[in-house]
Amino acid sequence: MNLKIGRRKCRLYKKDELVAIATKAGVPDAGKKTKEQLCTKMANIMNNTPLAKLYPQKAKAKAKAKSNNNIPLAKLYPGAANRVAAMRTPNVKTKVVAVKKPMTKNIAAKRIDAMKMLTKYNKARLKHMLTTNIAPSKVVTLGREIARLK
Repeated sequence: MNLKIGRRKCRLYKKDELVAIATKAGVPDAGKKTKEQLCTKMANIMNNTPLAKLYPQKAKAKAKAKSNNNIPLAKLYPGAANRVAAMRTPNVKTKVVAVKKPMTKNIAAKRIDAMKMLTKYNKARLKHMLTTNIAPSKVVTLGREIARLK
């Protein structure tokens, strides 16, 4: 097992040290077991024990913090509740997003012609690509990249 006790792994302890730790942890007949058996028993105990039992102070602090979070803000600040209610708008309008039209070959050809940084050869190659099965939007994107590299 890869159980860590303190800063060392369980298997790196001497047997007499492990027996003392195991008896504290509640392993029965700790003196008669091997190091491996002690490590596995302690690992099982640690895995099955709730963290609240292992660390009672932290569990109490966590429970206290959680109980403070359950108080509604309206009870803590009665005047603020009315202001928050007034600020809420019941009819929230959603933002209307324009639907883009799919790019056609004609629109792509016009955009390629409008690119000033492209040479005539590159424009001709891109227009030839429009006749193949490549998407017009991808051809225009490729044209922009070529123009940017010039």
